[in-house]
Amino acid sequence: MRVKICALCQRKKIMRRKMSSDFPLAAPIISEALKSYLSNDFMSVSECAAKYRYLNNRGGGHVGLWKHSIAPYLCGPMDALSDERFLSVAVVGPARSGKTEIGRNWMMQSILTDPADFLVYAQGDDQIKSMVRDDVNPFLMLHNCLTEKQSTKREDDSLFHKKFLGMSINFWAATYNNLIGKTAPRIILTELDAIERNGEKAFRLASERRVTFGSESTVYAESHPDLADGITPTSWNRGIMSLYRDSDRRLWYWACPECGLYSSPTPGAVREMTLHYDETLSTDEIRQTARLLCPCCGALIEDKQRKDMNLTGVWVAAGQEISPEGKVTGDPIKKDTAGFWITGIMSPFLMHGIGGLAESLEKAKLKFKETGDDEELKITTVKTGGVPYTPPASARRVDADALAMREDPSLQLGKVPDGVRFLTAAMDIQGNRFELLVRGWGRDGESWIISYQQIKADPSKSQHDWDDVIQRVMNKKWPLAEDPTKGLKILGFGYDSGGQEGVTSQAYAAWRRARKKGFIKKLGFIDGREVITVLPLKGMSRSSSSFLKIVYPDSSNSKKISIRAGDVPLGEFNPNRFKDLSASRLSVLEPGENYVHFPEGLGQLHDFYLQLASEERDITGRWEKRKGSNRNEAWDLLVMTDVMNSVFGGYKMNWDNPPVWAKPLEENILLQTIDPSEQKQKEVGRPSEVVNISNPVERDVAIRLRKMGTLGKQAVSSQSIFKKPQQKQKIPSSLKRLG
Repeated sequence: MRVKICALCQRKKIMRRKMSSDFPLAAPIISEALKSYLSNDFMSVSECAAKYRYLNNRGGGHVGLWKHSIAPYLCGPMDALSDERFLSVAVVGPARSGKTEIGRNWMMQSILTDPADFLVYAQGDDQIKSMVRDDVNPFLMLHNCLTEKQSTKREDDSLFHKKFLGMSINFWAATYNNLIGKTAPRIILTELDAIERNGEKAFRLASERRVTFGSESTVYAESHPDLADGITPTSWNRGIMSLYRDSDRRLWYWACPECGLYSSPTPGAVREMTLHYDETLSTDEIRQTARLLCPCCGALIEDKQRKDMNLTGVWVAAGQEISPEGKVTGDPIKKDTAGFWITGIMSPFLMHGIGGLAESLEKAKLKFKETGDDEELKITTVKTGGVPYTPPASARRVDADALAMREDPSLQLGKVPDGVRFLTAAMDIQGNRFELLVRGWGRDGESWIISYQQIKADPSKSQHDWDDVIQRVMNKKWPLAEDPTKGLKILGFGYDSGGQEGVTSQAYAAWRRARKKGFIKKLGFIDGREVITVLPLKGMSRSSSSFLKIVYPDSSNSKKISIRAGDVPLGEFNPNRFKDLSASRLSVLEPGENYVHFPEGLGQLHDFYLQLASEERDITGRWEKRKGSNRNEAWDLLVMTDVMNSVFGGYKMNWDNPPVWAKPLEENILLQTIDPSEQKQKEVGRPSEVVNISNPVERDVAIRLRKMGTLGKQAVSSQSIFKKPQQKQKIPSSLKRLG
């Protein structure tokens, strides 16, 4: 905060002579105190940087005095920090764009010409320590003009506190207590979206800390746009983009080197210059051939031309207009926040230039297409491109109506169609039943739903129910649609290991018994993970959890069941990333790579598909239940079949030379002849306890048939109740209306 004491400035020499003669001991103390009030010649932040700032990027980059010509767009936000019209400055930008150096230059300008206390916030103590140790301390050591004004007392120079003549800079983790318990006229919030991801309303809380300083205070916030929920302003409700939305919203316009007309490298601009490359090329070729496309003349602009383009640039605020010739008219809207949006295309510090950005984007898109995991695509878009991420529609939610319309009448429930190479099964645990989904896999991730069942059981108490279901799943031969005398056995079976009390112990103990009986095999390693045919599964709660790993946890949590810790494998997976994968597969509209086929009758009365659409992805990337949805078992089962496919390396299969269990059926070791006695076994569960859960009416019919004495021990499923009756079979009148 600037303090002008003109009278004291004029009497400076007189006061020093008088102090020297009358107060010899107090003179040094008073003289030092007066220095902090005697203002130096004031200059703006950009002027101070150009005159004093030195850069020493010997690892690569500029060495020498600061040059505005390298990144001219930084002058706008720097000068806004010393502009009395603004209480806040918000800068959106990618990594390596210079937005952090704006705050550093502001501190320098304050120390040298305009002293005032600072509060600098980062996400946590580790980030603060790293920032001060690796950035702030070297910055100070490079400038004698700053260290000359720094206190030499040991307690005044630490990783969290630095005192200078007339001011201090304190560094804090952005916790709630730190945000509400400190005051200063100048505040810096580094990587705001990383701070507010934890739920802290950092900007609001920080703004309240400077209220007592009024118009003499300023908050500077900078960040990648991590928390924006898309590219439109209506989705900018959190983090740095919400500040930008409520600011004067400045965009950078620069001139095309070919036609000389002005456009902006920022999304949403009146004339937007975009990154252009041929997606059919290899990623190496994309890196070499990527260009910028001028919206005015259609010219393709090379990376090396961006430096001169930036020199022509100008910030244009909301309320202003810029003609194609570069003439700016109109007045900026009046806001107390100056907002600036830097994109990766603008930055001269962009790794490997626009070609590197294009290559990274295309690699991330390919990964999403192959795995459904869009995390790398989001990181590249946000942190390298500096643009809010809009997830593909497939990664956001599932459309139940669209899926129901895809039922294929040529596919039968319980039959393995042509194209399937191997089967995975998944089992969800409910209080009074198991729920089972069987899924067939073919080339390039194409898959078919084979069966979906409910099996009455007591999962938390009955060893027999567990042993029975594992045995039946692993022994059953699923008949081929073209030749029901042959059947395909399950390759991999995964089941949920959690639930109500007692389930985990039962799940682990059942695995041990199944291993002793020979139902479980260890087939080797893929990507460093064990490949196991039967595997308890657990979805991890942390969004940063590994995609998939096999661990051997201590499972001892019951005194009634003998359990040896560490001998049962557990498939730990990231449910959010696997749900992204499953959703992306469901979004494929044409049979072929990653397409999911549904047999006729699977979704009677639509219930199965409603369960598949029971969750949606929020802006943080987490899948949560949609409003009004109750059950999600089918969705969880679909995800777990994807997990088991990944356990066996299905996502990276070499289909021209697959393992023996993924070869065409005529060569496949899991294809076996079905004995006549086995053909009578239509379902996995105990016959009288199997009901097709996808149809609540079917369950009601089963109950009525049992009461009428018609059902007896016969299984009820979509293959029996809704199947066209054989000749001479007597049909209860209560079923005639169902057809």
